[in-house]
Amino acid sequence: ETSGDGRAGWREVREQCVKRRQQRRRGEPGGKRKLHHKDGGGGGGSSDGGIEDAENWTRAPRFCYLTWPPGIVLVWNAARNAQRQPAVCGLSQITSSLYLGNGLAANNKVILSSNQITTVINVSVEVVNTFYADIQYVQVPVADTPLSRLYDFFDPIADKIHTVEMQQGRTLLHCAAGVSRSAALCLAYLMKYHSMSLLDAHTWTKSCRPIIRPNNGFWEQLIHYEFKLYGKNTVRMVNSPFGVIPDVYEKEVRVMIPL
Repeated sequence: ETSGDGRAGWREVREQCVKRRQQRRRGEPGGKRKLHHKDGGGGGGSSDGGIEDAENWTRAPRFCYLTWPPGIVLVWNAARNAQRQPAVCGLSQITSSLYLGNGLAANNKVILSSNQITTVINVSVEVVNTFYADIQYVQVPVADTPLSRLYDFFDPIADKIHTVEMQQGRTLLHCAAGVSRSAALCLAYLMKYHSMSLLDAHTWTKSCRPIIRPNNGFWEQLIHYEFKLYGKNTVRMVNSPFGVIPDVYEKEVRVMIPL
């Protein structure tokens, strides 16, 4: 899934980080110096693209196996890169076997083949798929409205994505734009099969695809689903000047309101 240079770059970063950690524990000089990924620029760790310290080695901007949140290992992910843009051609890799995208990407055979997609899950009523013989298709006919009952599909779609992964396949989960419906199902899958809280699932998925934004109705259903799985909630609906919203949006709402 990544080039030889990518694996070498990751190993180099980790080796440096382990060395720095050992130096700090022994009180040796240099234990707190910045570490630099060989591909540098644009990282979130320091202004020059380095990594602040050994504890944060996963902040290297390129060619990294990220180990947070638990249960996920991704390749070539710049989750903390402030300059990061949504994926090219509307396709974003969420896990080693799951991609999130839009209707255009789902109908592009070159994109599907180059990413080795074996299953396409269409979460819409308006997008018509081009059916390719070597790809399995699943339809989830749900409109992008707060009143749409997406909850009923959380378990079966999560199970389907997991089954495809166990069969060494890859799934593209898409709606019209890859923003609301498919993103909500992605969060449900991560909660069920990667033991992630709703908050962590959202944080992770947004780092991979910054444009995700499930509608408020889907958020309420996801909150209910999280409670069903874990008996507690990490996201709640709160009042705001724009109405009831999930608390993960509170910060951006405050920024939008003039003082």
